[in-house]
Amino acid sequence: MTKEQANPLNERSSSIDPVCGMTVGADSDYVVEECHKRIFFCSSHCKDKYFAIAPKDIDPICGMRVPSSSPYTLEEDGRVLRFCSVDCRAVYQERRRK
Repeated sequence: MTKEQANPLNERSSSIDPVCGMTVGADSDYVVEECHKRIFFCSSHCKDKYFAIAPKDIDPICGMRVPSSSPYTLEEDGRVLRFCSVDCRAVYQERRRK
């Protein structure tokens, strides 16, 4: 098994909490998956605060939260739809054609 197969999300043994800057172990109970990467938090307080300030875009195909910086977008009816991946965007476009 390759390193990538054993760790498909490329997780490290520790990460930095994006809210408070604290070093957090990969075994933290406070984790979310966004745009195919895991974000670790030191506490439920930081995790809740992140959701309060983070972008609220939701991929219409898989339901994953997508950051506003996602390069996978589509403009429809005057609004910008954001996707977590090129695959979800393609599925959306295919469904709209039917």
